[in-house]
Amino acid sequence: MDEESLERSSVPGIARRDPVRERFLWVYEKYSRRVFAFALRLAREKSLAEDLLSETMLKTMSALAGGRELDGDIFPWLCTICANLYRDQKRKDRVRWLYYEEQLRERQGMAVKQGDLPLSKRETHACWQEIRVHIESMEENRRTCILLKLSGNSYQEISELTNTEPDQVRSHIQNAMRELRKKFGSASEEERPE
Repeated sequence: MDEESLERSSVPGIARRDPVRERFLWVYEKYSRRVFAFALRLAREKSLAEDLLSETMLKTMSALAGGRELDGDIFPWLCTICANLYRDQKRKDRVRWLYYEEQLRERQGMAVKQGDLPLSKRETHACWQEIRVHIESMEENRRTCILLKLSGNSYQEISELTNTEPDQVRSHIQNAMRELRKKFGSASEEERPE
């Protein structure tokens, strides 16, 4: 029995080859690391980059199942998919941010002090969004280091990912945290002597 007849075989127990699955696995093995690196540069956040990689690969699988042929280097095509997904995500975030900002303005108009009531889930999210917007405006080295640290990476891992000395990474993170404390403060910060 040759390979082609095995593919067409309907005998139970004989596995059929799935060419779409094989092409997808080939694409994933060859390009996933590069697409992830591209997504990480775009998103500047490990968890979002992972989501972008997953969505990109899902769209790739769908395209392959729809009959798309793999001609030459498909990395640019994969990057286009990833960039479009990132842009869509940013649009959604912008709309959500406008909504939360409006809600926050309405609540600030109330006569309740901010510390009197615990923050709702929505307010907490709005605060994190405001912090994230501020982080996005930071100098690139600080932003990269603080986002990687917030994503759970160690100083050594950040040093390797950014090709920066560990002491310099520590300095960038400390400066970023000082900037955040200065901008957003906290009760314990107000009590600290200078």
